[in-house]
Amino acid sequence: MTYPYEGLLMNQYQTHQIFGYDPAQRLVTGFEILNSLAISNEEFNKWENVLILLGWAVFYRTCFYLILRFGSKNQGHRKIKEEKDDAEIA
Repeated sequence: MTYPYEGLLMNQYQTHQIFGYDPAQRLVTGFEILNSLAISNEEFNKWENVLILLGWAVFYRTCFYLILRFGSKNQGHRKIKEEKDDAEIA
């Protein structure tokens, strides 16, 4: 959950735009918000988070494919083939 959350916050607050005031009535910029949450301000870290998310997506898709391909108990296609072979013999 960390990677998407940090990526979202970095995308929104990686700017010098003013987002409000703190209790001491000082201006709060996007970079100060990220610093208060201990999130890096470097642009590279945002793209690193994106690559990690894409890597997880590829990993899960591969796992699901392998599970469905080799772990499926559906034998319907084999039964149809056996019926065709039986019909050809008779």
